[in-house]
Amino acid sequence: MAVKEGPKTPNVPNEAAPADSPSNTQENGPSSMQLKLLKVLLRNTGMENRDLARQYCSQVVGRKLTISKELSRQEISSLIGHLKSLEGWMDGLELSPGIRNLVMSVATASNQAISDQATLQAMVIVVS
Repeated sequence: MAVKEGPKTPNVPNEAAPADSPSNTQENGPSSMQLKLLKVLLRNTGMENRDLARQYCSQVVGRKLTISKELSRQEISSLIGHLKSLEGWMDGLELSPGIRNLVMSVATASNQAISDQATLQAMVIVVS
């Protein structure tokens, strides 16, 4: 005897969230592993202060953030990639945790995301 399937319900997007704003649902929000990695990278790049980290991440992402859980998976992946590069450049320059924090404070205060090693080196000169 064959089992008859009923009509399938179409996937209807949540109308409460605008289509152009990222949602923090489990499907497209950051995973717990991404959030943990983000926290480690922020600490390793001198941004243990939540306000500093939030401001810098907002600059990189291009919109104001209040908490990291509101990032989309695409945004957090991009941010993680950026911070991994930044961490590598900082490691290559053998920057101390204090200098890392100063550099990130200056970058954030000047609304500048550090997009390459030359920019990082210029920031190090400014804080030295």
